[in-house]
Amino acid sequence: MTQLVSGDLQFSSATWANVLAAVSQGLELQVVREGTDSNKEGINGIIVAEDSGIESVEDLRGQTVSVNTLQSATEVQVRDCFASAGLEPGEYELVEVPFPEVGAAVSQGRIAAGLVPEPFITIGGSQGLVSILAPSVCNEDQQASPLVTWNTSTAFAEQNPQAVAAFVRAMDKATQLAIDDPETVVEILPTFTTLTPELAGAIVQPSFVADGTPNLEGAELTMDLMVEYGLLEEPLDDLSQYAWQGE
Repeated sequence: MTQLVSGDLQFSSATWANVLAAVSQGLELQVVREGTDSNKEGINGIIVAEDSGIESVEDLRGQTVSVNTLQSATEVQVRDCFASAGLEPGEYELVEVPFPEVGAAVSQGRIAAGLVPEPFITIGGSQGLVSILAPSVCNEDQQASPLVTWNTSTAFAEQNPQAVAAFVRAMDKATQLAIDDPETVVEILPTFTTLTPELAGAIVQPSFVADGTPNLEGAELTMDLMVEYGLLEEPLDDLSQYAWQGE
């Protein structure tokens, strides 16, 4: 977020939670396109050691659980899902562990469980780790929540509307290609990640959003959950000012 405002980056993927937290602190940002949403099972999971005896959220009472970043969309999701399952924030400890390190942290007993997206669920399956919860679909609010967004600074959007429009058109085409032909995603993943072709073909792909119009209803839902779980002090006014309106 700070790199967008400083001009080091022109566009970056993040989440509405990131954007809302940043603008509440005075940064001027806009969501230009939705990327993915949460309405798909298997795109993320709470993983535990298969032999841990942990089979449900209730078994995590008094345990330590990780997210990749506190004060973020992942914290909101975990807290909301756990609350739906009867586990309130004070009944477990939430810590930061980067996604690639969660499997080792769970296997070594440093944490009881951790939130990870794909490909770490599939990778974990070969390491004796299992998912006990799919946070993306744990309740109606999460199923309706936006996930990854594409963002820019307000200044860049105002000064370069044609560039933003071109970026959005490119992402529209790329997203539709990914939806229409998932094999395209499988083929390109190994070219810029360390995933093998076999693993790229095995993972659950994201829930790509065809209509990339900034989801203000979803943003409102995210904001309300952030306030509920203490990630925002108070609601923000008029979220439409943080959504790109086009050229």
